[in-house]
Amino acid sequence: MKIRVETFDAGHPAIVAAEVRLGEDLASEGKPAEAEPLLRKAVQEIESEPFQVPVWQLAEAQSALGACLAMEKIPAEAEKLLRESQSALQKHPHPAVRVPANRRTAFFHRSRNRLAAARCDSDHSPN
Repeated sequence: MKIRVETFDAGHPAIVAAEVRLGEDLASEGKPAEAEPLLRKAVQEIESEPFQVPVWQLAEAQSALGACLAMEKIPAEAEKLLRESQSALQKHPHPAVRVPANRRTAFFHRSRNRLAAARCDSDHSPN
């Protein structure tokens, strides 16, 4: 990530993508408190539009942040971000792009004992 920061301007899609990946890695290592500020920064940089980025990149960052917030027991904001990202990705032409958002949303619903909603979200993910 250091090389990307030295090479590109703040908010460049390459830097945002690296921030999202690092945030996802931190969250998967059980460090959601460290991941949250990085993921919030990535979402904010995309929304401030210094560069034109594809809709899927914002949705991916929102989904990762939503999953992180779910881990931190902030369910209302987590669900909002997960739903927005999943909805934005449903029209993407490549089903594989939708899989992470669908799985994160399904996991969120399972963790909240919403099994019917979790099954529905899982059904949207290709095997």
